[in-house]
Parts: sequence; structure tokens; C-alpha cells
Amino acid sequence: MMKVISGRIKGRSLKTLKGLDIRPTPDKVKGALFNIIGSFIINKKFLDLFAGSGNIGIEAISRGAEEVCFVDNDKRSIKLIRENLEKCGINRGFKIFFEDAVDFIRSRRKTDKFDLIFLDPPYGSDLGGLALEEISKADVIEQEGLIIYEHFHKSEVNRKHGLFKLYKQKRLGDTCLSFFHKEIKD
Repeated sequence: MMKVISGRIKGRSLKTLKGLDIRPTPDKVKGALFNIIGSFIINKKFLDLFAGSGNIGIEAISRGAEEVCFVDNDKRSIKLIRENLEKCGINRGFKIFFEDAVDFIRSRRKTDKFDLIFLDPPYGSDLGGLALEEISKADVIEQEGLIIYEHFHKSEVNRKHGLFKLYKQKRLGDTCLSFFHKEIKD
């Protein structure tokens, strides 16, 4: 069972989906992620792509994000996100989109801006690279924004995606968190 690990709704339990294709972010990885981004999350707009159970986005809300957009293309996940939000007593500060992650980014081109984008695509797929490329093209992240890409530690990750450059990686068991920010030109 997953729990919210910190913030205003710390300790609340979250439901998960069962199945081999479901891989919720473990609490150890979630804790490391939020320790790295720290207080940067407060009053920020957070995008949770490939949201699954909503585990990461709900943690972001608990830690002070102003708004979280959950995006997933699985009806079971959308239902589960709604159930977990309700279970945690969260009734505002979020939007839920039943949509393909890459299509969502394309549809937001230059209309929405996020401070943090978290993507956790299915391991073994090329969706992470596609999403990173589309984020770079679509101009959907603030100048000082961060992209966090969760992936299998042996996956090949390009160090540069358009304007975004890899600046930090944190390996936790089989999982790796890759952090990207806009490259600063001198």
C-alpha cells in the first residue's frame, strides 16, 4: 500500500491498480524526488504525465503545489486518481485529463505553462523520449522550470532535448530520476 509521505495530508493511504503493466513509484523514489525539488514545489503548477494512480501528483498537492494536472490514457487510472483524491479529501487545485501524454503536450502548445513536469512512462517504451521532445517543442514549461523523468536505470537517456539539458541523475535501485532544465546560453 502506498501512502502520502509528507505535507498536509501525510499518512493518507492511496489505492493502486493491480497488474504486471502497473508500476507505481515506490515511496523511497518518491521521497528522493521531493527531497531534491524541496520547497520549489510550493505554489507551483505541476504536470503529472502518465499519472497512473496519481501518487506523485497527490504528493505534490500535499507538499504545497498550487495546481496539479493529472494526465493518463487509461480509464482505470483516471477512475483511480479520482478515488485517491476523494480519499485524501482533496477537492480543488487539480485537473484530470483522459488523454495520451504526448497528445496532451501538443494540445497545450504555448497556451499552458508548468513549473514542474514529472513523467513516468511505461518502462521499455519510447514514450519518455517522445514526451521530452514534445515538451521542448511545445514551450509548455516556465523558464526556471524542471522536468523530472523516471525510468529504468539501464535505459538510454539523451542528455539534451531541444532547449533542455540533463543536469542531474539519481539512481535508486532499478529506478533512475533524470532532471532536466532549460540550457542557459551565455
